[in-house]
Amino acid sequence: MGTDGTHTSPWSIDRTLLLPKVLYFVQCGANVCYLPFLGIWLLSIGLKPPEIGQIAALRYLMILFGAPFWAFIADHFYAHKQVLILVIVMSVITRMAMPFIGGSSLILLMCATVSSDFFYSIIAPMLDRTALYILGDDRKDMFGRQRLWGTISWGALSVPVGSFVAYIDDSKWYFYLYAILSCIMVALLIPAPISAAKGGPPFWKGLKFLGRPRAAAFYFCMVMVGCCNGLISNFLFVHLKSLHAEPALMGLTLTVNCLTEIPCLFFSGVILKKVTPQGGILLAAIAFIIRFFDYYLITNPYHCLIVEPLHGISFGIMFASAVRIASELVPSNLSTTAQGLLAGMTGLGGMIGAILGGYIYESFKAKVFLFAMIAPTLIIIVFSPLALMDYLTFRRSTSNYGKLQTGNEEEFEMKREERVDEPVVLNDLQPRHTRMDKLFIACHRIISAHLYLII
Repeated sequence: MGTDGTHTSPWSIDRTLLLPKVLYFVQCGANVCYLPFLGIWLLSIGLKPPEIGQIAALRYLMILFGAPFWAFIADHFYAHKQVLILVIVMSVITRMAMPFIGGSSLILLMCATVSSDFFYSIIAPMLDRTALYILGDDRKDMFGRQRLWGTISWGALSVPVGSFVAYIDDSKWYFYLYAILSCIMVALLIPAPISAAKGGPPFWKGLKFLGRPRAAAFYFCMVMVGCCNGLISNFLFVHLKSLHAEPALMGLTLTVNCLTEIPCLFFSGVILKKVTPQGGILLAAIAFIIRFFDYYLITNPYHCLIVEPLHGISFGIMFASAVRIASELVPSNLSTTAQGLLAGMTGLGGMIGAILGGYIYESFKAKVFLFAMIAPTLIIIVFSPLALMDYLTFRRSTSNYGKLQTGNEEEFEMKREERVDEPVVLNDLQPRHTRMDKLFIACHRIISAHLYLII
């Protein structure tokens, strides 16, 4: 749907939506210059694996506290653009300090690294909030089509960046490239029409929305999602290496991830219209379970490619669903706080997954992925009642309400015109429930009663 209300092709690009696409492309391009190569750079300056692990844990901790902190500042003072530009500039300054510190002082290097992540942690959530703000309520289902440009950037730039730095033979260029792309993002943001969403309840009163059972269940599930991602990102390649996988296979898994993530993000709006965002979270949990079970069973490392396409669901559909749900939990003037808390909870889960996964893998090796199945199972147990209730509400809102029991819309319109001055007969407006609908409604009432007793 175009801005003038006309229907457009799903493959066309709306000029009003170029900004979020470009911002995602540049931001993820900056990330790919830094994040994948950070561990290699730390090794090259003489740090040992335990020291790198300590820095990684502190980085997760900064995401946990940094994202909600900056989101609070942005929402409380209605300063979203100013905060976004500030954190980008500060992340550049602190990351540019890292190559000059090098291995001369571990304490200073750790301070610079974790400080940069404290600033950086809110950039992605604020871009999500900016994309949703530009889309508006009528086009939220197009969020995935904006976010996929970040995935395209990651897949398209990772190899050129690595090859360029290898050709230059100076690892400082990882940081220089990050700074250049970050400055481009700041230049795009300065004239951008991004404003704070005013109105709604006062900030402190609005925070009570985040304390409701629905919000608590959602953010708990996001911690579990973070655990799943932390385990995969930290231990999948370690496990594949123990199976004598070649580096080319590891690169191929990342390529498959990107290739499957793009269509899932592109069609996420269509998919979530069918299953609802809550159903999207459950689909992601099922995808995680299948992936973990496969990782545990395989003896040939190439067999992991069988389930890697599920990354499109476990990340693409999950991410689009989570951002949508977070934006709907609170009034619009607290949207950044909700997105920041989403990033903080997934960061907390990533830290838990990395730490617990390390101890479990050391003792049980591949069985770590059996333990990992606990996290998505908890998501299904906690989120299923809420997802079912929302699905029933969705079905009722899109069913044949307002139709005659004959199901003929044209006949209903003729009857309505004939009886303009007559009182409405409510029985004529009742939906025709199928047996499946009645079953869903019965389950809905049972679950509602149980939740009422629990809450």
